[in-house]
Amino acid sequence: EIISTFGGIYSLKFAKSLSDKFEKHIAINFVVEKLSFIAGFISRVQEVINDNFTLLENKEKSKKFKDYIEKTLLNSVIKKVYFDDKSLRKPFSEDLYKLEGSTVTNISRRGKYIVITTDKGYLLLHLGMTGHLRVLDENEPRQLHDHFEVVTTAGKVVRLNDVRRFGLVLYFTLDNSPYSNEPLKD
Repeated sequence: EIISTFGGIYSLKFAKSLSDKFEKHIAINFVVEKLSFIAGFISRVQEVINDNFTLLENKEKSKKFKDYIEKTLLNSVIKKVYFDDKSLRKPFSEDLYKLEGSTVTNISRRGKYIVITTDKGYLLLHLGMTGHLRVLDENEPRQLHDHFEVVTTAGKVVRLNDVRRFGLVLYFTLDNSPYSNEPLKD
């Protein structure tokens, strides 16, 4: 009934009680690990659901903004283009000035992109995570994070405000359309 462990002598009863405590400790750790795994899994599922809702919200957001600016820009003449010295996802191109004097002929949406077609080229907008468009009067002062604007001859301004600067503003010539790389094109 006597065993020797680590140079000491213990009774079998004491060894059994240590063994029971150790097994309980292992069982508790196992349960805690499984609960942590389940909690992590649930958390990840919630993230995926939230990400999918965010994607849907962003698509809806770009659709609403497209409809919102269409009332102001469609068939209007662009008098002036403004962009600041801070770059968004990609730096602003001087080619954007080529849009001045052009007439907006179409506004469409492609996923989360807004495509403004003019008689001199295409303007491609992406709002990023925090970007939004506002239609204002021409004399309305710019606010912090107003990075891009299109002024019409009717005295209206469509202004892009993007705090985190994940948005995108690109110019395409008429012969180099944003639709030229169709994946399923014949």
